[in-house]
Amino acid sequence: MLTGLLVSGSTFAQQDTSFSGLFNAVKAETEPARMEALVITMERVATREHAPNTAELLTYSQAHLVETFAHAGNFAKANSWRDKMAAGRWKDDALLQIAAALTEQNKLAEAEKLVKPYAEGKVAASNGSGQFATDYTPYFVTQYGVILYKKGAYKEAAAKLAGARKTEQREMYALALMATGDKEQAMTETNKLLLLPGERSKDFLAGVKKLYGNDARFQQVLDSAVAVKQKRIVEKMSKMKVDQPAPDFHLTNVNGKSVSLASLRGKTVILDFWATWCIPCVGSFPGMQRAVDYYAKDTNVVFMFIHTSERSKTATDEAKRLLSNKHYRFDLYMDLTNETSGKNEVTEAFNVELLPTKFVIDKNGIIRFKNTGFVSEHEAVPEIKAMVDMVNGKTGL
Repeated sequence: MLTGLLVSGSTFAQQDTSFSGLFNAVKAETEPARMEALVITMERVATREHAPNTAELLTYSQAHLVETFAHAGNFAKANSWRDKMAAGRWKDDALLQIAAALTEQNKLAEAEKLVKPYAEGKVAASNGSGQFATDYTPYFVTQYGVILYKKGAYKEAAAKLAGARKTEQREMYALALMATGDKEQAMTETNKLLLLPGERSKDFLAGVKKLYGNDARFQQVLDSAVAVKQKRIVEKMSKMKVDQPAPDFHLTNVNGKSVSLASLRGKTVILDFWATWCIPCVGSFPGMQRAVDYYAKDTNVVFMFIHTSERSKTATDEAKRLLSNKHYRFDLYMDLTNETSGKNEVTEAFNVELLPTKFVIDKNGIIRFKNTGFVSEHEAVPEIKAMVDMVNGKTGL
């Protein structure tokens, strides 16, 4: 039998002051002043740590701090911290975050002043280097397109947004095409967008309804898109199928209540193996929260978030802090390293090799799906629903 600990609450007795511990704390923090204090400490620690990724993690943390200050409306602090950053992709990303925050707050002239020189090639954007090689110019172009769209310059906006990658920017592109009367291209882009995972915005759907001219045609287009998306999801999930007994495990909460896989027979169990230091793990949490909320009233579906592969002695506090600060309402289990075996025993039993990894276990204790890697906010609910429905015989498995 494998053992672990369920933790909850929002008070933390310890904090890891190693460089990696501070990095985890920065990612978990939401209050700008406390995050700033952590980054200042990271700068001091970085002068005596010489790990290969120290500079990269520090720069990422500075960029995250810039973003936090900008979206809190403190642009003086955001710009001050960006000025301290080394030139490169994170500094360009920080500028984009400042511009995005200004745009959201309708400070369009200020936002345009920042991104226009990069978008028009008057200032060279970063290309990064090595595995991090990224040409940031297209991101400046599309952000400029967003600004132009919000200013009502739809023809100019459409030209800048044509290469947009983010769904909300692609919606703006389609709406800009509609506004300029380019009905044919607008329909082409609309059909592509309707097939993307997740729901579309009310403004976009209102534009599509107007584009097609009548309710019957509009509903036909929507129904067709839903059918195609559902088929794609089922096909994708089918590639993740597994058919093997799940290893039993025993986890105990802070109140002494024992939970085992055997005790959950009759329920569909979803395990999410993650770690605070794993960026794709934490990046998947907005979507996973949506999934948890979707099944909140269904007592036959159980989610278990299992932190593993800890890198500090205060991993439990770090995990609690991250979930609390980000307002994630998860059942958090710690698969801490066994002092005798030196292993994360639940993780080992499930042969988890990469994080994040999710398992869907049916009511008979059989693993039916295994999914490794990042899951977007738009993908989580439809994909997990498809797997749960398949497990419970509502669709073909």
